[in-house]
Amino acid sequence: MSSDDHNSPDLEILVLAKLVERKEYWAKNPTACFRFLQREFPSLEVGLEFLRTLATSLSVSPVLLYTLYDEYTREEQFSGLLVVCENLTCLGKGAGELKRWVLENQNSLLEQWKPMFVKCLGSCSTGPCIQLEGRLFENMNPAKLQQLAHRYSSEEPT
Repeated sequence: MSSDDHNSPDLEILVLAKLVERKEYWAKNPTACFRFLQREFPSLEVGLEFLRTLATSLSVSPVLLYTLYDEYTREEQFSGLLVVCENLTCLGKGAGELKRWVLENQNSLLEQWKPMFVKCLGSCSTGPCIQLEGRLFENMNPAKLQQLAHRYSSEEPT
């Protein structure tokens, strides 16, 4: 099956059998599928071969599944982080003011996120930019970030 992922064939058969029971649901909700796999099968290694097998089992495009899994893992990787671009371009558009506001509010409104300051988020033409929970937000200022923080803190955890 998926020798590149180092999973036992028995584990993959068990996982795929479990997923096929709700094939239509998982095919329409791949992110929920990834959460389910992470929760129910924590030892499962999800690599390209497993994703290819999963895509075939769910009758979805492997490219779509790879892309969605990449986004899912990026969100997991950046969970709890507020990344602020401090590239010269963004600084020239107000990122310095944004950085000061983040530092002043990190123990109150922004306490659920760890601030990280980076040299570039790759969207210079639409700066200042931030990345919150792995999602990019452009043309930011302190007021917009405050609204965003309120919106995120009022959302129910998934």
